[in-house]
Amino acid sequence: MTALKNICMPIVFTFAFFLISATPQWSWAQDIDSGEFSDVDSDDLESKHCTDCDLPEVNDIDRDLIAIPEEVLDWHNKKNENKTVSIVESGCAIGSPYGMRKHPILKRRIMHTGQDVKSGGRALPLRSPMKGVVVFRGRRGGYGNQVRIKLSNGYTVSYSHMKAPGKYKSGETVNAGTVVGNIGSTGRSTGPHLHLEVFDPKGRRVNPLSAFKRNEICGAS
Repeated sequence: MTALKNICMPIVFTFAFFLISATPQWSWAQDIDSGEFSDVDSDDLESKHCTDCDLPEVNDIDRDLIAIPEEVLDWHNKKNENKTVSIVESGCAIGSPYGMRKHPILKRRIMHTGQDVKSGGRALPLRSPMKGVVVFRGRRGGYGNQVRIKLSNGYTVSYSHMKAPGKYKSGETVNAGTVVGNIGSTGRSTGPHLHLEVFDPKGRRVNPLSAFKRNEICGAS
C-alpha cells in the first residue's frame, strides 16, 4: 500500500501543477467581487502580470485623449469658465435681504429688489464672481454708481452705490476675481454698502441668495 502511495502521489502533484500552470493569468479576477479572493495579498498580486500590455493599442499614448468624448471636454471647459469666487472677499456681512421691507429713507414699505452687503464703513473691493462681460458702467439715479456684468452662465449681476464706477467699460471682458470697483454710498444710500441685484438669463430679477451661496456673495466677515 505504501509503495502504491509513493507511486501515485507524484503523479497527482504533477497533474495539479499542470492545471494551475494552464490557467490564464488574471482569470481569478472575475470572482473578486464575490469575495472569494479576499485573502489575496500584495505578494500574490506582485506575482501576476498583465498578459496583453504589450499590444500596440495599449501603448498608444494618444489613445486616451482620442477617446475622450467632445461633450466631456466641453463640460470641463464650461465648468472652469463658470468657476465662482466671492463678490466681496472678506470683511463683509450680509445685510438687508431681498423682499418687502420698510425703506430706511422713504419710510414706507416697498420691495427691496436686491441683497445688501455691509462693509463696516470700508470701501471694500467688488469682484466679478465669474467670467463675464460688462454691460453697463455709470450713474443710475438712486442706485448711484453702478456696474452690471453679464456672466458666462447667462445671469447678470448689478453692483450699486459704488464709490466709483470702475475702470472696465461696457463690452469689456472680466474674469472670475477681477476687481470692478469698490463699495461706496452714492445715490440713495444711508452709508457704505453694496446693493446686489441678480437677473436670470431671461432678464427677470431673482433673489441673489437663490443664485449664489452666501459665501459667494460675502466671503468672510
